[in-house]
Amino acid sequence: MVEWTRVKWTEAGQITRVLGWDDEPVETLTMPPCTFFAKLKSDGRFGHAVAFLAQALPRFDAVSWAVRFVHDSEPVAKPESPEANALKSALLWLQDPSEERRRTAFVAARKCKGAESMAAMAVFFSGGSIAPLKCDPQPAPPDAAGRFAAVAVRIACARSADRERAFRTALETGERLACKTDAVAA
Repeated sequence: MVEWTRVKWTEAGQITRVLGWDDEPVETLTMPPCTFFAKLKSDGRFGHAVAFLAQALPRFDAVSWAVRFVHDSEPVAKPESPEANALKSALLWLQDPSEERRRTAFVAARKCKGAESMAAMAVFFSGGSIAPLKCDPQPAPPDAAGRFAAVAVRIACARSADRERAFRTALETGERLACKTDAVAA
């Protein structure tokens, strides 16, 4: 098993607490995150594995994983649709994670539904204030970007013709990010 070099957590229980998973067996809580993740996959708990990985990864990596997976998944959003616009705004933010692009992603996310909307919401909740511009800053909850990223990936997998294959692809791609020693994969 490859070590998750990009993950700051040392025990699975640290992540399951963030997720509110109180029903996991006690013996699994002290496992390294990569071992617990492998168990989720081997147990066929793919949706849980997505949520776990999205919280385990650094925020930018989790958002990048979700945005790119949604972009590469089928079916593709119709060009010029609100979904395509939300995804485009998220991709542009990945290229230049500025405050303006983060807020543009939020506006686009609110105009549509589905995986593209959730990916753009993950961008918005990845950092910076979630309050309107003329209000006092309000930080996003620390788990919000990961939760939106996970929902984006799960929706993209659910709408696939081969859901299990989509989940396996998503999890392999995300795990590569967890193991990566340099910058986020392009």
